[in-house]
Amino acid sequence: MIALRLSPEDQRLARQASEDFLAWSIASQNTSNPHQRVNKWGNMYDAKREMQIAYGAEIAVARHLDLPWNGLNNGKRKADVGDNVEVRHTKSQFLIIRGNDRLEDVAFLVKGESLERLFLVGFYPVRMARQDAYKAANEETWFVPQGDLYQLMPQKGAVKPFLAALAARSRTDAQ
Repeated sequence: MIALRLSPEDQRLARQASEDFLAWSIASQNTSNPHQRVNKWGNMYDAKREMQIAYGAEIAVARHLDLPWNGLNNGKRKADVGDNVEVRHTKSQFLIIRGNDRLEDVAFLVKGESLERLFLVGFYPVRMARQDAYKAANEETWFVPQGDLYQLMPQKGAVKPFLAALAARSRTDAQ
């Protein structure tokens, strides 16, 4: 695992992104318990904490890869980072891929319990993750074990061409 670092400014950005997302969710869904998840939030404190770490993970991966963080509320129209990086923070031992994840994206798994302690576990192309061995029964979800993730990433200027090549290969494989 690679330790990821967030500057104090990036930590503030993650906290603000969390606040903005939850305010938008409450307003748009007309409920005080928005953004329903598989693992429901117990209260608003838990929601803020989880979202801060999730946004912190996105920002940390962006900084680590020297790619832009694309900010809030992209849905599935745009990658979390750069052109094709999806970031997942989890407490589990799996990278979870959903049916609405874009096939040309590369999913990065981040673990950690706070903005000060985040770790990049590895990555896996979304298209490759969609195989029977990882598929959950009766739902469009794939669970890639942490041990199956790729960990070696090209350094410096080679990251962008590497990610672009993975996206291009996914598009070619789809045809």
